[in-house]
Amino acid sequence: RTARGLALTAAGTALVTEAAHLISTTRAAVTAVRGVNEEARRRVRIGVSEFSMWSVLMPHLNDFRARHPEFEWVIREIGAETPLDALHAGEIDLGVCREPLPQEALLHRYRLTAVLLARDEVALALPAAHALSHRSAIGLADLAGEPMVTLADDTSDFQRYLTGCCAAAGFLPRVRHQADKQQIVLALVGHNMGIGLMPASLSAIGWPGVVFKRLRDAPPANVYAVHSLRNRAAPLRALLELLPQPFGPS
Repeated sequence: RTARGLALTAAGTALVTEAAHLISTTRAAVTAVRGVNEEARRRVRIGVSEFSMWSVLMPHLNDFRARHPEFEWVIREIGAETPLDALHAGEIDLGVCREPLPQEALLHRYRLTAVLLARDEVALALPAAHALSHRSAIGLADLAGEPMVTLADDTSDFQRYLTGCCAAAGFLPRVRHQADKQQIVLALVGHNMGIGLMPASLSAIGWPGVVFKRLRDAPPANVYAVHSLRNRAAPLRALLELLPQPFGPS
């Protein structure tokens, strides 16, 4: 305060400058957050438990992109487990998994529904020089005692399912090696480390040194898409309209 009125002190001038900067930064941050939220509202997050499922998804995703250019999708690998936990936690919008389909009680508990994306079956992956590669008809029971390469049964629902299929055929797998990814299992089979039970659709990859043989009593290895009935996000609903009709709790 002076005889001629009010004026900012040096400290006040510095405070005004910093305050203006703070307000500008805050506005920029709010705009950025709104942009992120808007981007998230335009995106459907898809979790897959194995790399081979991408080929099943791609025709649907290409159709989705062509019909709904305002939306986008992202894919993340969720490991060998079923996508229930990731769906329940809101980390993904759509989960893609193989047999076994979660029990109906679990679908009800999590308020989920499922879509059959593709039919597949279990096939036998053999080293190219293996004696069984020359057999025309092979059943699961013929594999008793054969050294096997498998997924880790403590983390893979699909591997536990395969073990149950073998038990139903009268034997338990003789596991020589375990791996956490199917491509590693295929690599070990190709190096004559054992035989493997794999989805038949993986034969399209043409892995070096590996021969696929169909099983006469092949269990299913179908692919399913699972989503929450509580999720009403527009991108997810637009994608679901392009998928087969769901089954499960409604």
